[in-house]
Amino acid sequence: MLYTSLVLCLWTLSGVFGDEVNSVSVMEGHSVTLHTDVTHIQRDDSVEWRFGVKGPVIARIKRSVNINPTYNETIEIFRDRVKMNNQTGDLTITHITSQHSGLYHLKIKIGTYRTAKSFILSVYSPTAVSISESTQTPSSSSSSSSSESSGQTFCVKMSSSTHN
Repeated sequence: MLYTSLVLCLWTLSGVFGDEVNSVSVMEGHSVTLHTDVTHIQRDDSVEWRFGVKGPVIARIKRSVNINPTYNETIEIFRDRVKMNNQTGDLTITHITSQHSGLYHLKIKIGTYRTAKSFILSVYSPTAVSISESTQTPSSSSSSSSSESSGQTFCVKMSSSTHN
C-alpha cells in the first residue's frame, strides 16, 4: 500500500514539474494574489486558472467570448473569495483557509504563444507560526520552516487527491 502511494505521488509530481512552479505561503485569513506575469490581455487571448492540473476551472478570461472574467460558482470553497484581474489575469483569493492549500494551474494563450505555470499554495495558521518561531533559532527559522511548510502541504495534498 505504501509503495503504491509513493509511486502515484511521484508520477503526479513529474507531470507538474514540466511547467514553471512557484511556491507561495500565506497565513490563514489573509489574501493572496497569484501572478500571471502578463501585462495586458488582448482580444484573442485567454487565461485559465484551475485548482489542480486537471481540476475544476476556478476562473477564466476568453477575450474572444467575454470581456470580463467568468468564475466557477459551483466550487464552494472559492465562492465569493476569488477575483481575477481583468487586465492581467492575476488571481486573488481572499479569506484564505486550509482548504485552499494545494496546486493551482495556470494556462495562458497570447496570440500563438502558449504557456503554463503552477503554484503550490501553502496555508499556515497563526498558531503554527508562533510555535515554530519560538522553538527555532533565528538563523534556522526562515530557511527551515519555509522548505518544510511547502513540502508538507504539497505532499499531503497530492496524497489525499490520489485516494479520493
